[in-house]
Amino acid sequence: MAIADNLVAWYDMDEASGTRYDSTASNLDLTDVNTVGTMAGKYGNAAYAVKANNEKLTNTSFTNINAGSWTIASWVYLHEVTAWQRFFVLSQGTTGILMPSYISSTQLYIEMKDSSSTIKIDRPAGLFLTIDQWDFFTIHYDASTRKISMSVNGGALYTSAAALTGTQYTMSALYLNANEFGSTNLFTSGWDGFGVWERVLLSEERTWLYNAGAGRQYSDLVPATGSGGIFASSIFHSAIHGRTLTR
Repeated sequence: MAIADNLVAWYDMDEASGTRYDSTASNLDLTDVNTVGTMAGKYGNAAYAVKANNEKLTNTSFTNINAGSWTIASWVYLHEVTAWQRFFVLSQGTTGILMPSYISSTQLYIEMKDSSSTIKIDRPAGLFLTIDQWDFFTIHYDASTRKISMSVNGGALYTSAAALTGTQYTMSALYLNANEFGSTNLFTSGWDGFGVWERVLLSEERTWLYNAGAGRQYSDLVPATGSGGIFASSIFHSAIHGRTLTR
């Protein structure tokens, strides 16, 4: 399996303003609300949304995550923050499905809902985002265990103790820098290299995306044909399983 397998959306966030375009064939572009600006990112530009201006990025037709396993991975730069508020949300209309919340400089709270139950990762020691620095996070939902997990900066993976028990929702909207109603800007924050997969990424894949803090861009995931690098993802997967790929 290659790193780009089941990748349904990726945003390099290189645009100076306006729509942030999905690099994949899904065309799940993010709408710019109130002129989201830019800042220096991990690669090139990053989107930078200002709390005072109610700036955010949204897609209210985000239907490519079906009822199954998925992973979200991104770089985020939190600047002006509001405690106990959500820095991004996946939702079904105005029902928040995945709601990671910033609590303090040492605590995060992640919540996920289905039709009749709620699971959470509740402020474990060691799981936090640092103000005024780029942090890399991954959050995934494993349909086989019905639990959510999160890691930051390639560190330990924290998993909810409980599992969902109801009917899993199908996502319909993505809000960066807003709550599930899409109406409230809660942070001043930067975003870069935001990716969504319809599967659980392997530990080795999460480490590869983090890249010792350097990050990755879309061209690393899907190298150009003719560059000699088109097999890079397959080589990576062969290498991590102790095999050598020849062609």
